[in-house]
Amino acid sequence: MSLLQQDLPVHLSQRKACDALAVCRNTLRNQLHRAAFCGPPKPLSHRRKATQQARALDLAERQKVLSLMNSDAYCNQPPAEIYYDLLDQGRYLCSISTMHRLLRSENQQGERRQQRPSRSTHAGSGTTL
Repeated sequence: MSLLQQDLPVHLSQRKACDALAVCRNTLRNQLHRAAFCGPPKPLSHRRKATQQARALDLAERQKVLSLMNSDAYCNQPPAEIYYDLLDQGRYLCSISTMHRLLRSENQQGERRQQRPSRSTHAGSGTTL
């Protein structure tokens, strides 16, 4: 494909070059359009800066939500159940997605209930009928 993106000799058309290399002409046009459209990459100074959102929870609020989710009353419940239980009590701390984000930042995502580890079952476990 890179051969076709270079300047072709005057006597050779794109159609003949594509036929000789068994390349679809639409593919060539698409590649040429992309190469012309993209341009050089933007310098690092134009990239988005990592800034904290204006409505983000501060450190004390984050700790309050995390300690509530890890309390004995809520340690076995998923964030959605905690959220709706707190709403029933008339309390709003943060959204469900924020609860998930906080748990993920503390590597506590996944199953929150204490469960027995799965036991492997073998076909020949020694039991007889």
